[in-house]
Amino acid sequence: MTSDKENAAEEFVEVMGLVLQGDGLSRTAGRIMAMLVLMDRPAGLDEIADYLQVSRSGVSTNTRELERMGVIRRTTRPGDRQYYFEMVNDSLSPLLTRHLERMSRAVDTIRRAASALPENWGKAHERLDRLDRFYSFAIDKTEYLIKEFELSEQEDDAAEDATPPLPEAADGR
Repeated sequence: MTSDKENAAEEFVEVMGLVLQGDGLSRTAGRIMAMLVLMDRPAGLDEIADYLQVSRSGVSTNTRELERMGVIRRTTRPGDRQYYFEMVNDSLSPLLTRHLERMSRAVDTIRRAASALPENWGKAHERLDRLDRFYSFAIDKTEYLIKEFELSEQEDDAAEDATPPLPEAADGR
């Protein structure tokens, strides 16, 4: 019998797999990332494959993609030939960057279509112009969001690194 916590973890892994699949990753890559978010230690290929009930080769392919994106990192243990994987602390910006790249490709496609269509396709040009403005606006806001998020993370890291002052002695010294 599984506990509510195990059910919540399984649901998180499954739903994040679907969410990240919608963002252009494979469902397995999304599930791997979600699993590693929940773990407090690096996980090996076999452990990931067993938990997600997918092939070891599928895990290998998807961990390489997540590594390439900068979302996870490969680690080793002394005396162990196996690779282990863990989340990179500042790994969330690459997800937005990937989304930004897709929006930029959409703008390029829209602009190519607009320049290739005959001028007498007025309504199509109006709709393409509106799409161009929408995606351009979304790109600007996403770039701003990435910068703001990274600044916020840096501020959080600096606050965590700050050493609190020593408490004063009871006699005021």
